[in-house]
Amino acid sequence: MIERGFIISTLLCENINIDHFYKGVRVDINEFEIKVDRLPLKLHDFDIILGMDWLGIYRLKWIIFQKQLSLKEPNNKK
Repeated sequence: MIERGFIISTLLCENINIDHFYKGVRVDINEFEIKVDRLPLKLHDFDIILGMDWLGIYRLKWIIFQKQLSLKEPNNKK
């Protein structure tokens, strides 16, 4: 748990107050298991948003035209 709350500003110019989050939540993408820190947000158009820190840890490679994602665990498992 966080000790102090904070405010997140969305692209729709809404401010969302956050007073807690969940650390190390398991997310499965096909057979690839990752751990993320989860902020509970009430958004209508998204199931999950993964931040830039997560993309860097798992070295995401996104090939848009082929509709492919490539992920690597910190131990280089692909």
